[in-house]
Amino acid sequence: MEHFEVIKIVSDGAWFSQLSIDEIERVADRASLVLFDKKEFLYHSGETRRNLYCVIRGTVQLSLVDGEGSQFILGSMKEGHWFGEGSVVGAMPLLEIQAVTPCEILSIPFDEVEAVVNCHTFYKNMLADHLHKVQLIYKLLAGMLFLPLRARLAARFLFLVDSFGYATPEGVELNMKLSQQDFAKMSMGSRQRVNKIFREWQASNIYEKRRGKYLVKDLEALRAQISSKEES
Repeated sequence: MEHFEVIKIVSDGAWFSQLSIDEIERVADRASLVLFDKKEFLYHSGETRRNLYCVIRGTVQLSLVDGEGSQFILGSMKEGHWFGEGSVVGAMPLLEIQAVTPCEILSIPFDEVEAVVNCHTFYKNMLADHLHKVQLIYKLLAGMLFLPLRARLAARFLFLVDSFGYATPEGVELNMKLSQQDFAKMSMGSRQRVNKIFREWQASNIYEKRRGKYLVKDLEALRAQISSKEES
């Protein structure tokens, strides 16, 4: 990757807005590109990290994992997303992050960033971005606590379609290959119950599966499922 490309990636990041071009160039000087294979972990829960990261190419998945290996998928990040802000306070990450596809990740040691930027502006930008992420997590947790499975599943499906979908003449195709086991981990339901709901949605022409990807043919009907009181 050319140095000017790294400078643009850093300058486009919300954390680095309002910093001087000299500061941005010094941050870019300290960046390195790291490659991850599909399903490779960037880090596991509890591992100490002092780096900031940006997804350059590919998609990574964020999950909570308990001591017995049970997994709850919080969401995914694609090109342009920054993460690793816990390194600012030396906190061990509570999440594990895994490459869903082959990924290129920009990595910057936080100690070196701290040494070359206006810390007040940088911390303010990072805090605003972090609070936005926290609000999304609160909304997600509220859905997990108070909505029945069908509504939870529809909400997670719509969020993915809004984030990773693209329009086609037949509807909106989700540009990710996900199994129904993945959806079960996102919605805190069993694979069997999730499979049953998906079969009903397919029979109602809400979606269909093509080449391993999900094509949503009726967004309004899917959105209406969020108001459903049915558990499955």
